[in-house]
Amino acid sequence: MAAYTWPVSLPQNVRQDFQTARALNILSTPMDLGSPKRRRRGLGVEQLKVGFYMTTAQIATLETFVQSTIKGTARFDFAHPVTGATVEVRILPQSDGQLYTVSYHSPTLWLVDMMLEVVP
Repeated sequence: MAAYTWPVSLPQNVRQDFQTARALNILSTPMDLGSPKRRRRGLGVEQLKVGFYMTTAQIATLETFVQSTIKGTARFDFAHPVTGATVEVRILPQSDGQLYTVSYHSPTLWLVDMMLEVVP
């Protein structure tokens, strides 16, 4: 279990456009003749693309949680959207370094998107 937990004051259910991906960790070795030999080294890390509807107050809570509590890097416990089991995750920065994005939805509602990595 992680030292921190996703705050209960933030949404506990993700939006319907949730996605998950997990790749195999495969090692490929070239051969003198023929196709390369491949072997499985284990499962890759599962990534969760999650989104939430949040109020302005919840955005402030999220900002405090990410910047002050986990400092953008610490692991935290989160309910897996598919299994419901508590898993240990950390936020994956996007290619531009952002930890999450906030988009306008309505005057009192915002869309928040982030990538989480399930820690093995």
